[in-house]
Amino acid sequence: MQALAGVEIRRGDLGTARLAYERLVLLQPSNVEALLQLARMEGASQRPAEGLAHAQRALALEDRGGEDWLLVATLAAQAKRFDVAEESLTHAQSLLGSIDQVLFTAAVLRYQEGRFDDAAQILDQIHARNDEVTALRAAVEAARHR
Repeated sequence: MQALAGVEIRRGDLGTARLAYERLVLLQPSNVEALLQLARMEGASQRPAEGLAHAQRALALEDRGGEDWLLVATLAAQAKRFDVAEESLTHAQSLLGSIDQVLFTAAVLRYQEGRFDDAAQILDQIHARNDEVTALRAAVEAARHR
């Protein structure tokens, strides 16, 4: 079933892939990878609360590391669960350090919270190392001056 879902994702049939993962979770409720895939798919489909529930369930079964905590932080922020997002981000940073992905997630979270100065400061840190943040940095700067 998991292989079928992977094939459907590669074919671009996300609806069938989602159904396959949902069936897999019904058959194997402790399948962490299937839960995380569902979490990602829900987030991408603008259903972050549902994605957050899947990701939290997966982490309760098995804490596989910082990247999964970043997923929880991202989904929680999208679902406006800022307390959960902050806690998950802190945990991810304790595992991964201040890599760009952690800092970028922190900047997005600060932006979503309306903490534009904090977001700008974090983006400046990243920007010094990486030019790919220019678009988000411009959006934060525009929001700061509204």
